[in-house]
Amino acid sequence: MPRCKTCDQKFFYPREDCPKCLSNNLEWVQVSGKARLHSFTI
Repeated sequence: MPRCKTCDQKFFYPREDCPKCLSNNLEWVQVSGKARLHSFTI
């Protein structure tokens, strides 16, 4: 998963710049694979 080295934000989907601070100082980090899904339908 991409992580911004400037603000420590992890994000998905992969992008060239951090969506939080717009830095391009990114690295790939390993994640556990555990998640919580929140969804609804109308």
